[in-house]
Order: sequence, then C-alpha cells, then structure tokens
Amino acid sequence: MKLNRQNRRRVPQWPMFSLVAVLMLLMWTSLPAYGHTLNGRVVGGGQDHSIWVVAVGSRNLQGPENILGKSRVDPKSGLFSISELSVSKLYLIVTVDCVSSVIDAGDLNGCRLLFPRIASIDPSSDKTYELQIPDLKKAQAIWRGDTASEGPHRSAGFAFLVLLVLAGVWLLRQKQKQPTHVLGDGLSLPRQPLPNLAVRWAPLVLILISSALYLLYLGREALDLLEYSYFHEGLRPTSFSAVVSDFISAELAHGPVAPLIHRGLSLFSIDPFVLRLPSALFGLLFVLSVFAIVRRELNLRVAIAAALLTLSAPIVVFYARDATPYALAGLCASASIWTLLRARDSQSSWPWWLAFSALQVLGFFSHYAFAFVSAGLFLAITIAWWRPHKRLLGRAYLAFAFAGLFPVLVAPHLVHMIESSGIRFALMSPVYPESPGLLSFGATFLTVLTTLPHDWAWGLLFTLPLWVMGMRMLFRHAPLLAWIVGAQALFIVLFLTFSHSMSTEVGGGHIFYAFRWTRPLLLGALLPLSMIAITRARWLLIILIVGAFWQSLQMINNPLRPAQQEAVSMVHQALETGDAYAVLPAAFYGDPLQYNLSGGQREFMITQMRAQPLAIGDKTLYGPLMEHRLPFESAVAQAEFKRLWVVVYREAMLGVPKFDPQVARQSLRWLNQNYTQLERHKLAFLDLYLFKNAKPRRAPVTVKGRVVGYRGLWPFHVAVLASRDLSSPQNPIAWGTVDTDTGRFDIPLVDAPEQLYLMGQLDRERLGPRLYGNQLFFLKKLPMDSTAFHGKRHIFDLGDMEAAHLVRDAGYGGAPWIALGLALLLYGLGAVDYRRLGMGSPTYAPAKPSGGWQLWVIALLTTLPLLPDLGKEALELLEFTYLHEGLRPDSIFALLFDPISAELSHPPLWPLLLRAMASISQQEWWLRTPSILFHFAYVLLVFRLVASYVSVRTGWLAAALAGLAPVAFYYGTDATPYALLSLISVAAATCMLEQRFKSFAALLVVGFFTHYTVGVLGVCLAISALWIWQRNRDDGRMRRTLLAYAAVCVLPLIWSVHFIRTFLASGMSTRLMSGDYLPDPGFLNYVGQFGAVILGMPAEWLGAVVLAFVLAIYGARELLDKHPLLARVVIVQLVMVVGYVLFVHSMYMSFAAGRVFYAYRWSSILLPSVAVCLALGVSTLWNYRRWMGVLAAAFLFLGSAQRIKSMTLNPQRPDQAAAAKRIQADRQTGDAFCALPAVYYGQLFNYALSNGNTDNLMAWPR
Repeated sequence: MKLNRQNRRRVPQWPMFSLVAVLMLLMWTSLPAYGHTLNGRVVGGGQDHSIWVVAVGSRNLQGPENILGKSRVDPKSGLFSISELSVSKLYLIVTVDCVSSVIDAGDLNGCRLLFPRIASIDPSSDKTYELQIPDLKKAQAIWRGDTASEGPHRSAGFAFLVLLVLAGVWLLRQKQKQPTHVLGDGLSLPRQPLPNLAVRWAPLVLILISSALYLLYLGREALDLLEYSYFHEGLRPTSFSAVVSDFISAELAHGPVAPLIHRGLSLFSIDPFVLRLPSALFGLLFVLSVFAIVRRELNLRVAIAAALLTLSAPIVVFYARDATPYALAGLCASASIWTLLRARDSQSSWPWWLAFSALQVLGFFSHYAFAFVSAGLFLAITIAWWRPHKRLLGRAYLAFAFAGLFPVLVAPHLVHMIESSGIRFALMSPVYPESPGLLSFGATFLTVLTTLPHDWAWGLLFTLPLWVMGMRMLFRHAPLLAWIVGAQALFIVLFLTFSHSMSTEVGGGHIFYAFRWTRPLLLGALLPLSMIAITRARWLLIILIVGAFWQSLQMINNPLRPAQQEAVSMVHQALETGDAYAVLPAAFYGDPLQYNLSGGQREFMITQMRAQPLAIGDKTLYGPLMEHRLPFESAVAQAEFKRLWVVVYREAMLGVPKFDPQVARQSLRWLNQNYTQLERHKLAFLDLYLFKNAKPRRAPVTVKGRVVGYRGLWPFHVAVLASRDLSSPQNPIAWGTVDTDTGRFDIPLVDAPEQLYLMGQLDRERLGPRLYGNQLFFLKKLPMDSTAFHGKRHIFDLGDMEAAHLVRDAGYGGAPWIALGLALLLYGLGAVDYRRLGMGSPTYAPAKPSGGWQLWVIALLTTLPLLPDLGKEALELLEFTYLHEGLRPDSIFALLFDPISAELSHPPLWPLLLRAMASISQQEWWLRTPSILFHFAYVLLVFRLVASYVSVRTGWLAAALAGLAPVAFYYGTDATPYALLSLISVAAATCMLEQRFKSFAALLVVGFFTHYTVGVLGVCLAISALWIWQRNRDDGRMRRTLLAYAAVCVLPLIWSVHFIRTFLASGMSTRLMSGDYLPDPGFLNYVGQFGAVILGMPAEWLGAVVLAFVLAIYGARELLDKHPLLARVVIVQLVMVVGYVLFVHSMYMSFAAGRVFYAYRWSSILLPSVAVCLALGVSTLWNYRRWMGVLAAAFLFLGSAQRIKSMTLNPQRPDQAAAAKRIQADRQTGDAFCALPAVYYGQLFNYALSNGNTDNLMAWPR
C-alpha cells in the first residue's frame, strides 16, 4: 500500500493542467467577442443639436438588425460610449436631431447623417476614437445663405486702409535723402555676357519652347474635376453678374475671374482646348515676364536661366495646360513685380502704380490665395524702402490701399467663403489621406516647387543649399528683388504651416495637398536657383533644368487626367436598359461623369450631385449613385437597377494621389460581396467596373424638396399628384408640410408612380391641406420622374409671395415713409446744387428746320402700311389687359387707386384713355387709332430733333429709320401705350435741348402716368443734362433743369406710395406665371434676338445685327465730335439700351426661375436714340465715301423691309374671331371650352366668344 501511494504521488500533474489551459484558451478565442465598450469623442457639432453616434455592422443602412448600438453625445464634453458590442468590425455614423426610436427602428434614411470616419474599426481596441464634424449651427447658417456681414471684418479692413492712406501721405511729405529713382540698389552684373544674337532671339526662342510645351495635345483629355468645377461655377449661376455675387461660386471657385472667363468662352465653344487656351497664354506671358524682370535687374544670362527654369517647371507646365485660374494668378504675381520695378524707375510713376493696383485686384479675384502674394510684396517693399525711398514707399502704400478697397468691400463674402470651405472640407475629409506629419508634408511641397519629382524628398539636400547660395547672390546684386523673392519664400512656408494645421484641425487629421495655391508664390522658390547661372556650379542648374524638361515632356506624352472619354465610350457601347452608374471615392465626381456621359449637353452639366435618368440613344442610364447624404453602400442598395457601372477615380496631382485609395477599396469589397462582377477595365487614373444585380427591385421614393424664400408666416403644404386632374380619385397621393425653419419637406411614398406632379398651397386661412381654395399652384408644371428624387432634394423658389401678401393686407404700410425719405433726399440734393449755380443767360434754341414735302412723304410711307389691317385682327392679350383694366373698375376714381389695375396695367392714364374711347365704340380699329396718330407724330419729331442739330438730310434718314423700326411699326397698330411712349421720349429730349422746361416737365409727368419706364427716361435725360453742364458749365441751363425736375417729381413721388404697394405683387405674379415663359435660349441667343428686333434686323441675320450695332456706335462717336449737345442725350440712352437688355435677362432669370421674357415693348422709350445713331453712322459713311453710305442705308432698310414684310403679310395676333365663330357655329348643349397655355387667356377668349360683350369682359378665371 505504501509503495502504491508513493508511486501515485510521483506521477507528474503539469501535462494535464497544461492541456486544460490550452483547451480553455482555444475555446475563449473561438467564442465571439462580447461585452466590448467603444469610447470616443465627437469634436464640433455644438450644443444646440441632439447628436447620436450609431454603431452599424454595415454601411448599408437598411433594417434594424444593422444597428449594433447607439450613444447620445454629451453636449458639453462631446464624449460618447457604446457598450455590449459583440462584433469584431463595425462602422460609426453620426446622426443629428434624429429621434431615438427612429434609430432603433433602423430607419436612418430620413435622418441627417454625417460620416466622419469611413473605414471600419475594431471595438475590442482600447483606443478612444475622435470623430470630427463641423459646427452645425454655423453650417446651417451658411447653407441657408446667411453671411458674416455682422462681423467686424469690413470695419477692420476699412480702418487698416485708412491707416495705410495716412501712412502713405505722411511718407510722401518726407524729405528724400537720396535720389528716388535708382536702377537697382546692389552691385550690378555685366549687362551683355552673351552675344547680341542671343539678346535679339532669346524672347522668340522662349515663346516657341513655351508654346510647344503648353499647346501640344492641349485638348486631348476631358476636363478633370478641378477644371470642371470652375466650368460648372461659370455656367451654373443665371447670369454674368450672378457669377460675381453667388456665394456658392465664391466658395468653390475662390474668385469669380476664372468662372467668368469660362462663361464667356462657352458662348463660342466648350471644347477643352478652347477652355484651356487662356491658361496657356497666361503661362507664356508668365515666362516672358520672368525673363523681363531678371533681365532688367540682373543680366541676360540669369534671365535666360530663370526663364528656362520656370517654363519647364512641372507645376508651371501643368497649370499652363489646365483650365483653372492658377496660371493667371502666377502671371499677375510676376506682372506685379514688373510694374513695381517700372514704377520705381519711371519719372512719371502714377500710371505704373495704377497698373500695379489693377494687377493686385485681378490677381486677388482670380484666386483669393493671391493675398499671400500681396502680403509678401507689402512686407518686402516696406523693409527695402522704409529708409532710402520713403516717397516711393508712400506711393506704394497708396496703391495698396486702392487695391485693398475691393477685397474689403467683399470682406463678409470672403469670411463666408472661408467658413464654408472649412465646413465642406470637414464633411469630405474622410476621403482624403491622413497627415504624414508637418515635416513630411512640407518636404513634399518643397520638392515639387523646386522642380523635383514628388518622391525625391532627398533631393532637397541638393536644392536647398543651391537656393541659399542663390539668395545670397541675389541680395548682393539686386536687393529689392531679393527681398521680394525672400518674402514670397517666407509666405510659402507660412502657407504650408497654415494649410497643414487648418486641414488637420478641421478634417480630423486628414490633409489636402493644395499645390495649386502656391503657384502665385513660385518665384520665391525658382528665382534664387536661377542665380546659380553666374557661378561655377552652373552645371548643377543645367541638370535641374534638363530634369524639369524631362518631367514636363513625360507629362505631355502620358495621360495627366482620368480617361473619362474612354470609360464613357465603353459604357455607351455596352449599355442596356435598366443600367445605373456610380462614382467613387467622392460624390463630386458625379457631375463631371454625368456631363461626359451626356455628350457635353449643358442641361446635364448643372446636376449638383443629384442622380437622375439620362437618355442615351434609345436606352436610359440612371445615376450617379454616390455617397451624398447616405453612405455609398446605402445609395446603391436602395437604387433600382439590373447592372451597375462603377467608375473609380484615381486622380493624382503631380504624382501625389488626391484621395485615400482605401475608401474605394472598401466600397468595392462590399460590391463584390453583394453583386456579381462582370467586367473590370484599368484605365489612366480611373478604373471601370460592371456589376450585375441578381435581384433587382423597385426602390422606395421619398419626395424631398426645399422651398427657397419661404419665411413661415403661413403654413405651406405640398401635394404629390399622379396627374394634373385634381378631381381624380388618385389625387392626392400624399401631403407634406414645409418646415418653417429650414424650408424643407420630406414626403415618403409607398408606391410611387413613374411620373408625378407637385402642387403647393400657401394656407393663409390655416384650414389644412386641401385641393381647393386660393394660392394653390404647381411648383413645377411639367411632370417629374419619381426616380429623380433618389438621393437628392429639389429646390423650388417661392420668391417674395408672403411679403407680397403682407403688403397687400397691410395697405400702404411704410410706403409713405419711403416716398417721404426719397423726396427729402432728392429735393435736399437739388436745393444744395441749385444754390451753388449762377443764374446764367438763356441760350436760344436753333431754328425749326423745314422738312419739305420729303418729310411728309416719309411720314406717310411709314404710317400708311399700318392702316389696312388696323381693325382686321382681334385684340391680343396685352391690348385686352389694358382695356380690361380700363373698364373693370366701377368708376374713374376706382381705376386710379385699384391695386389690381396698378399691378396689371401699371399707371392709369392709358386705361383711362381706353375707357373713354370704349364709351364710344369697342371696335378694334377705333381703339388702335391713337397709336397710329402717335406713330405719325413720332416720325415728324424725330426729323425735327435731328435736323435741328445735324442736317435736314440726316433728319430724313433718321425719321425713316425710326418709322420703320420693328418695335415702333408693330406698336403703331396696337391698343397699348408704347407708340405714345416713343413720342414722349423724342419730345422730352427736344424740349430739354431747346430749354422749354415747362413742356419738358409736363411730358415727363404725362409719360410717367402712362408707363413707369418713363422714369428710366427721366434718369437718362438727367444724366445727359449733367454731362452737358460739365462740358459747357452753363449754370443757367442746369439751374432751369433742376427746377423742371423739381416740378416733375412731385406727382410721381406722391404716386410712388401706390407703386411701392403693388410692386411685390407684380413680382409674385411673374413668379407664378414663370412656367408659361420660354426657357432661356442662352445669353448670346437672347441678346442676339433682342438686338435684332431693336436694330431692325431679321433674327437669323446675326452677323447683320453685329454690323448694325457697330454702325450705331460709330454714329454715336461721330455725333459726340460734331454735335455734342445732341450726342450726350443720345449716347446715354444708347448705353441704357444695352443695360436694359442685360437687366431684363437677369431679372427674368431670377424671377422666373431660369425662364425669359422678350419684353421688346419696354424699349420704346429708348428707340429714338437707336434711330439717330444709325442715321449718323450712315451719314458719316456718306460723307466719307458715298457708295459706303448708300450701301449702309440699303443694308438697314433691307433688314427693316424683311421685318415689315413679315408683319404685314403674316398675322401678328391669334385669330380668335375665327375660332370663336367656329365654336359658335358648331356648339351643342353641354359643351365647354378652355384656353391654353395660361389662365389669363381664358378671359380674353371669353370676351371673343361673347362678341365683345362688356358683361363678359370681366370674366374671372373660374
């Protein structure tokens, strides 16, 4: 027994325990992780919003099973903690103002989502994750269009400019201790170290080399993302002026000059070669300016070396072949240095200082980063000139103050842009690479700026010593240039520090390599290197230049941009119905791809990152699907498609990738897990994939929109309709109410039709949504595809509708105070000027010329063709409107103060005249007779005006051209006031020139109460009177003119109380009717059509329109030399014609949501000036060469004859009488009638059906 016990005790036990331990370890590691807690912190957001961090198992946000956990963010500390996580991989999404129950239900599609981190994370890690999101309060204010105008930025800017002006004036008053104008301040170099042949041919050789580098294969590739952004922002705003004032364009383009250039070039061509050609020209001029600067300050050898180094630098070549503003900004920087040197050395320096200021302004508005250049120049000349050249420094300070005025004026705009850019980068930052550290970041920049490949950071050991050596020599031979170059180098370093710190702080550790922003500062890196040309180490510079040329040639020969055209061709060839397409890694690639897929169609350029169907031949392609408001995976999972094309962009800037490639790889892995990959094509900077959806399904639809201009004064409801038939049982499909704070509405549809309509209702009665009542209108008259709402929110413009109702309901409100303030301002200024003017002696008017029988023949020939068809056609819409508003009010007194009449017919004088005439007869010929008489008198007065100041022969010609002008000829047979307005225009000008100011005042008052556009005529004549006074200093004439205007303004100022009250209502009517107007044909086509009508040319004769306009300008120029009094009246009105066309286009593009109206009739007050200028042009050509004058006159009369032939032989008004007779002849009991395309035609046709019965004249649209 003892032996057995001892033997048992000797048996080793550790193998058994080791086996158990191993088994337990294996079991523990094989079990899923359970109970992990994820801790983190949200940076940003603000305390005014409810922020949740949601952990999801997949970025496809569908179903509650995908929600792994959630945590509300502490509003003060930003901390969050998600516990009980039992997975090894998850994703984090931030929701804003989303209800907890909605998150639990897995319905995250309706929440506002942010994606501060795209990559997956491991919850078992002890790491505390930091999620960077923008300041939501500030973001909401910026997206709603609120600017930073309340801040002190503009005041601080003005204060700095005032100090700068005072400092400049003080410096100009200082005594100069040594000569101001000195050619260089250092030890001069030999001026001709090279043969004279090199001096003569060096600029030409530089031009040839630059042209070859910058123009070869220039249009081979499609626009890349940055180029397209500038192109997009040039054409997205509705007009040229809107490009300047649009805050979104300011944020994306960082200056309006490049978008304006693209908008101007797009009028002729949108080919990439044409759009990039200005940059090539700017790059060439940059090289020449560098050559000129160094040649002036140093010598030819260094100048050639500097020019060769700059023209071959890869960053210069790249942006000289790029449709962006950076070549222009670089040119402005070098040209500023050149003008600064010329101003220093010139005896008459002010023109050069003005040029310097203009270049600073142009550079700044080409790109706002030009401020670094201006700051560097300011610092450099302050250091270099403070003691030796104080007067020069004073002039420079004044030039800087003048240039700084424009940036200070837009300071709130700039602050808004900077804040918007920061918020946008914070939202997009996850797709950018993470920071490698400030040292590595700066080394990459400096490597590229010194012409080395981006991955040759070790090359800085070679270039930086050369740069220091060059700076030392530059200080020795050209100190001023050295200070300028040194300041630019300093600001390169400051910019790198600023860019890195801003990107990492706003973007949560992510960075963006903005090489392009350093392009204007490039001379700070390259000019010191070129100084090596005068040392024994010049062979090192030769190696550097040869290496730069080699890199540039590689850039030209190899693709630089994504091969979008090749990818588009593949999609077009293999496209099938039901296909969709998506873009990676970022949403902003959707617009350029869609634009290329559409073949460059303008209507598919302004997509604003929204998916929509695209017709390609007989097939339809839907997209782009992208990560925008939803994760990429969710956007794809919710879309309906059979096959999916995925375009993965791999853009690189000078070899440095723009985006983190892991983002696209993660999304591609998800696509491969859920769909079948059919194809993959690896192209230049782009990959093209094709996936098949094994189980396509219909995507749910949520109708999303935002009502712009809605103030929340009354509830605003939106109805989704299946058809325009409001009585249909299918209508409405659903209702939604617009949020009073954001103006947004979201209407989910269970089973959406293929096409739907949206109707809005301003619920002033607060009775709730209903398909009846007032203020019920279609947000868009044409149907909208339900697929157009996938992943995007549509914008609908309500305008000032609520304000118009408030003005109507409030009566006159504050209008009397506005009128009183305007009266005090006008009469106060007039009284001050009146007291300063002497009495003067009256000048006598010229003798009244006799036109002889020729004048009567001209007047009759231009009037008699109007008579045969005077009463043949029924009243058209505009004529009926004036007659309607003349007869609708109960009395003459009611007509004067009726707000609807004031809105529709404007002033009451013409409706009063029609009311009086209609009491005798309502026959069309009778109502149109006054216009015939006014037209006849108009021709006679045009002759008198021109013959009195020029010659009888020119007067005959002007009278004939005025009588045959298409606008005057048409409205000469129209029951509207526009023939009278032309007569008042020429009569008022005649009275002002002849100093018959009582008649002048009476004419302007009568004209104002005929049509408000006479107010524009009054302004033109006032400007003309001031211009005349400035020429001859005739105080007596000016004094009497002021008295006349004092008499003129009394009644219009009193009436303006009524006018102000109805102005907003008129704008509201225009907006409600905007769907009936024509779509914008393009600015150039619109101006051409307008110019053809005003100048009397057929619309298809575009070249003739240009020639006629040139002839008018030529005539105005000759008139200014020979007959200055008449010229000043005519030229102001001719300029106003051009301004009027631009104003009408921009006004209707704004009011009518991108639609236009050809308001030819409003130009009637300016027509005499056109006829006078054309007549003077022909007369001048006649005096020079008779055959030229005959040819010009024949050209003008032939164009007018073509127009008049069309107007006399073809009907000009709808044949309502024939239609009414046909209906009356074939009508049966139970018949009904309607009128299209607009509601106001119903009243007109009702009047025609009743044979002009006054009882049916007032038929309201019901």
